[in-house]
Formats: sequence, C-alpha cells, structure tokens
Amino acid sequence: VAKENKLIIDYSAKIEFNTKKDTLESKSFKRIAVGNHKKDGFYRIAIELIDKPSNFDVDYKDDIITITKKN
Repeated sequence: VAKENKLIIDYSAKIEFNTKKDTLESKSFKRIAVGNHKKDGFYRIAIELIDKPSNFDVDYKDDIITITKKN
C-alpha cells in the first residue's frame, strides 16, 4: 500500500460537527478533510497533496497557515 501524502493540522477545540471532505481542483492539493475529535479536545484538517510533503513549505504567522509548493 502506497503511503499517502498529507499535511495534518490539529486545532485545540471542543466543538462538535460532522466530518467534511471535498475534492480540490488544484495542481498541488487533491483533497481536504476536516474532522472532529471532540472527546480528545481537538479537530483535524488533513490536506492530501499531489506531491511529497517535503516539497512544500508550511509557515505559521499571525494565526495564518500558508502552504507553498517549493520550486
């Protein structure tokens, strides 16, 4: 089984919602899913990539996450 190329972002929060998934029309990103883990106190965003995660830069600044494909 091939290992999936994903970036995972977890947020601390006790909120409740149904998991949401969507296919993206992008040259870099295939799909996105947002899932609730209320019991554990967080929710997760999983971004499935076209390429390996090492080919992307992830920057956190002023509560904004920027994902950029390396040249």
